[in-house]
Amino acid sequence: MAGEHVTRTYAIFWLLNLLLVTCVPFSTMLVGRYADVPLAIWIYVGNLGLNGVTALAMVTSMREAHQASAERRGGVTVLIISCVVAAIIAVFAPQQALRALMLNALPILASRKSRRRA
Repeated sequence: MAGEHVTRTYAIFWLLNLLLVTCVPFSTMLVGRYADVPLAIWIYVGNLGLNGVTALAMVTSMREAHQASAERRGGVTVLIISCVVAAIIAVFAPQQALRALMLNALPILASRKSRRRA
C-alpha cells in the first residue's frame, strides 16, 4: 500500500487549521455571551476568517488532491469576505454584524440553481 505525499506547505496549513478549529468553541461562547460587543464579534469572525484562509491555502497548495478546488475556493472566498464585512459592520452596528455571515449561503444557493439548469 503506497502512502500519500503531501507538501510541507499543506501540512503546515493543515496543522494551523486544526489549531484554529480548537478555538471555535471559545469564540462561539464569547460571541454568544457578548453579542453586542465589537471585540467579541471580531474574535469570532477573525477565527472563522483565519480558518477560511488556512483552508484556501490548503486547497491551493495541493490542487491535484482537491478535485473540486474551484468550487471550494469560491465557498472559502465568500467566507472570508463575509467575515471582513461582519467585522466592519461590528464597528457601527454590532447587533447586526453577524447577519453578514448569511452571505455564506450564496455558494450553496448558486450550486443548487446550476444543478436545476443542468
